[in-house]
Amino acid sequence: MYATKARMIDLFGEQNLALLTGDSDVIVDAKLNAAMNAAEAEVNGFLQGTVALPLASVPEVLAVHACNIAYWYLDPDNPTDGARERYRAALRFLERVQDGKAGLGLDGEGTAVLPAGGVTVSAPDRVFSNCLSQLDRGFRAVTNHVSNRAKPRVALHEAASFPKPSLARSAPQRVTCALARRGSSAG
Repeated sequence: MYATKARMIDLFGEQNLALLTGDSDVIVDAKLNAAMNAAEAEVNGFLQGTVALPLASVPEVLAVHACNIAYWYLDPDNPTDGARERYRAALRFLERVQDGKAGLGLDGEGTAVLPAGGVTVSAPDRVFSNCLSQLDRGFRAVTNHVSNRAKPRVALHEAASFPKPSLARSAPQRVTCALARRGSSAG
């Protein structure tokens, strides 16, 4: 089985799975197993003809996507946005595997191939993005300060003449406006 109860608990939490399976305290195994079986059937539908089934071992990437699909099957009528997006991402990945654009990391016999010696990835701290966020905070502070200052407003001049409504076309009349600051008189 691609998705397991232990993996589902690791990814989504025991309390969350208990709520989705219908009990508030304990995971209902029958409902969880039904969702995991449905996920496995869906995954096998994509893998059939691409790799030899059943797989001798389950690659990590396939197990995670199967868990995401099983999680979606626990509540397909009212999934959260996160569950819906993880489900769609799993389907996109499986379509890419089916089309030969992505692999599962399997050898010719369906066994997951692990790199010799493992892989270590390291990177320095994100300096540039931290600088950008500091600049953004500074920009917002300046913008808020400027926007809170007194703004000029347009005031109608006292002698303004407004157009009178009529059905006949006539030359447009002008409204005289003056730009005035708060607290000062326009002239």
